[in-house]
Amino acid sequence: MAVGCSITYGVGVDIDQTWHSLIGRHYCIAQPGASMEAIWRLLRHWITVVNPPLIRLLTPPMGRRECLMPNGDDQFKHFQAGSPNGILPEFSHETEIQVHQLRMLDAIKHCVGDTPLHIVTWEDVAAECTDLGTDARHPGPKSHEAIAKHFK
Repeated sequence: MAVGCSITYGVGVDIDQTWHSLIGRHYCIAQPGASMEAIWRLLRHWITVVNPPLIRLLTPPMGRRECLMPNGDDQFKHFQAGSPNGILPEFSHETEIQVHQLRMLDAIKHCVGDTPLHIVTWEDVAAECTDLGTDARHPGPKSHEAIAKHFK
């Protein structure tokens, strides 16, 4: 099972060009704009439904957060450090961003239990992503090939 954000979802590339399709056929549980909290929620639901033999996680860019809002149509509000939609300054500090990433990875590891989990962080592969997809924003086919090599 592949898990992640819009990159894993395949925004900007054909499905057969996504990093996880280049590895093999399996479930893809991804959400554009996902934070680590969203990935944890997705895994929490789907892990028992799919019961995968292996999970491959490409983490979203660090600095993404989500918050449960008490009212309104948008139950979960997404934030990105340094973006104009605003994240609390306390959550934008680099140390807090790194600690949050570790905290969410621990929660994800606990959630998946004994299921093998292969984690690659966006920060580990970002420099290798040199082309853009059709949306001119997300990684293109060559970038997905580079990402796939980290999971093989």
